[in-house]
Amino acid sequence: QGFTNEEHEQLEKAEEKKREKELAEHFSVVEEELNAVLSYAPNGAIFGSSTLRSPLQFRLRIYNSCYDSHGGIRRFLFKRFAAEPILVSTVSPEMRAKIALNTLRNYGYFGGSTRYEVITSKNPKKAKISYHISPGKAYLYDTIRYERFTPELDSLIRSNQSESLLKQGKPFSAQSLVAEQSRLERLFRENGYYYYTGSNITFLADTLMRKHHVQLKVVPKDGLSPLMNKSYNIGNLYMALRRTENEPLDSIRTLRTTTVRYGGKKLAVRFGVLRRSLAHRAGERYSLTNQEHTFEKLAQLNVFSNVDVRYVPRDTIGSGSDTLDIYVNAIMDKLYDSSFEMNATLKSNDQMGPGVAYSLSKRNAFGGAEKVTWKLFGSYEWQLGGDANTDNSLMNSYEMGTQLAIELPRFVA
Repeated sequence: QGFTNEEHEQLEKAEEKKREKELAEHFSVVEEELNAVLSYAPNGAIFGSSTLRSPLQFRLRIYNSCYDSHGGIRRFLFKRFAAEPILVSTVSPEMRAKIALNTLRNYGYFGGSTRYEVITSKNPKKAKISYHISPGKAYLYDTIRYERFTPELDSLIRSNQSESLLKQGKPFSAQSLVAEQSRLERLFRENGYYYYTGSNITFLADTLMRKHHVQLKVVPKDGLSPLMNKSYNIGNLYMALRRTENEPLDSIRTLRTTTVRYGGKKLAVRFGVLRRSLAHRAGERYSLTNQEHTFEKLAQLNVFSNVDVRYVPRDTIGSGSDTLDIYVNAIMDKLYDSSFEMNATLKSNDQMGPGVAYSLSKRNAFGGAEKVTWKLFGSYEWQLGGDANTDNSLMNSYEMGTQLAIELPRFVA
C-alpha cells in the first residue's frame, strides 16, 4: 500500500525530528566532556566553580603579603593559611584547547576548531581565560561493513547483526567503536574463541566519499596468531587442592574427566562439590559466561583463601588441538572465625542498656563448603527516669541466649 505525498512529508518530518533529538543528546555529552577538560577552579572558587569566586581573597592576600617572611607571626600565618596563586601557566590553556579539539574529533566533529584568549584586567596580576569552541557539523555513520573475518566469524557477525552498536545515520563517536570491539569480543568468546580480544579488531574510516558522513570498515588486525581464529572445546579438569601453601600433593582422585590432587588422606572438600563448582562440562564448547560462572561459584564456596584458574590448550604447535584443559590451583582458608561485639540500646519506651555478643564460625564444617556459626549473646536494659518508690524502678530486663546457624552453598528441599 502506497503513501500519499502528505504522508511522505509527515514521515520525513518525524525522521528529521528524531535525528535532531539524537544530535542534541549527542552534543550534550560532548559539552559535558568539554566542560570537564576546560574547567579549572581559580583561587577562592565557590563550590569548585571555574567562573564563580569569592570577592574576599584572604588566603591569597596572606600569601602575597607574607611570602618573604622568615619568622614570627607572619611566617606562621603563611604556613597555616596562605593559598598559592593559580597562574595561567599552571592552567596551561594551550594544552587544554588541544585536548578539547581532540574531544570534538572523538565525537565526530571533524571540522571543529578551538582557541583560547587571555583577558587581562587593570590589575596586572589578574587575568581570565576565555575558550572559543566551534564544533561544526557532526559526522554520521553511512555504510558499515565487516570484512576480512574468517567464514565462521563472519557468520557469527551476520547472525547477530541486529545487536551491532554501529548504526547507519547515528553520530560517529570513538566510544561507540570501543563498545563495538567489546561486543564482538564477547560474541566470539561466547562461541569458543577463547583467545580473541577486542584489541584484535580495528576500523578503517573514510570521510571523503560523502560530505559529513563516515564510510566505516570493521576488520581484524593483520598478522593475528592462528590461536585467535580457532574455536575451542572444553577438555579435562585438573585441580590441585592444598590446606596450606606448601603442602605436598601426595594423593590423587580421578573420576571421568576430572582429576583432583590433594594433601593428606582425605579430600578437604567433597569431590562432588568441587565438580559442581565448575560450570564447564567436558566436550562442550568454551563459553565466556561459563568461565565467569566458574569464578563466581568457586568464590561463593567461601572456603578458599586463594584460587587460580587457567585454560591451557593441549597442543599449540604439533597437532593443533582445539581442546582447552582447565587447571585449578586452590588453597584452603582458615577453618575458624570468631568475633566479639558490644552495643548500646536506647528504645522509644525510655529503656536503655548495653549488650554483648560472641560468635564462632567454622568453614567447610562437613566437607561440603557448609558454614556453621554459634553465637552467644546477652543484654541488660533499665528504665530511664524511674523512681525507687514507683513501679518504674522494676521495669528492668535482661536477655541471654545462644544461636546456631548453618549455611549451605546449595538449595536443599
